[in-house]
Amino acid sequence: MHTPSHPQSPKEPLLVGLPKGRFLAHTQWLLAQCEATPLAPAALRYASQDGTVEYLLTNARDIPSLVASNRLHLGLAPDEWILEAQSRGRAPLPFDVVGRVNWVATNLEWLAVRSSDATQWPPSKGISVATSFPNLARALLRDEHVEAATILEVAGSVEALVPRIAAIGFDCVETGATADAHNLARIHVAHSGLGQSLIASPAAERGRNPSVMKVADTIFKLAQQIVES
Repeated sequence: MHTPSHPQSPKEPLLVGLPKGRFLAHTQWLLAQCEATPLAPAALRYASQDGTVEYLLTNARDIPSLVASNRLHLGLAPDEWILEAQSRGRAPLPFDVVGRVNWVATNLEWLAVRSSDATQWPPSKGISVATSFPNLARALLRDEHVEAATILEVAGSVEALVPRIAAIGFDCVETGATADAHNLARIHVAHSGLGQSLIASPAAERGRNPSVMKVADTIFKLAQQIVES
């Protein structure tokens, strides 16, 4: 196994990133099944009973890049944040997808005020967009040959910014209730049926590090049990 930039000693634990936020209840169930114990009062770090695995609860958006850079050996990340991370550069991030689960099903959609000119698809040149997924939004607009778009990167609450701050929004949609409450039409679905994926770092690719992949298989099977229950 490897840690970033330094050889790993035999006593260093395998690091697994798990998402907080709307996934916290799923993550806590998974930790309970792994019989992991908290390492700090804030309960953002947990360890296996034998100390060989540490589970780090972090922001979901950070997990793909942390895994790709070998800072985490494994990570359970929402597909929308994997897509965003993969859109940052020309080359895809070098991680291995172990498997997908469907803890929370979502779409990535474009939103605009109902009965407004902005509901047309594709949008017009120079459109302004509020989104938490700026790299993916740029890539998708580029594919639609939409030029000179203004991308406003925000941490959330995209619905509050349309149309006063930005003409349209690009966001993760589960039920669509929030969009409906703000009189927003779901004008185009960019990605549907998104779930969550367990990913392995380049240093722990399938077949190259059996000890890591053994842990990965255990986590994946437990994660699937949450969906089935």
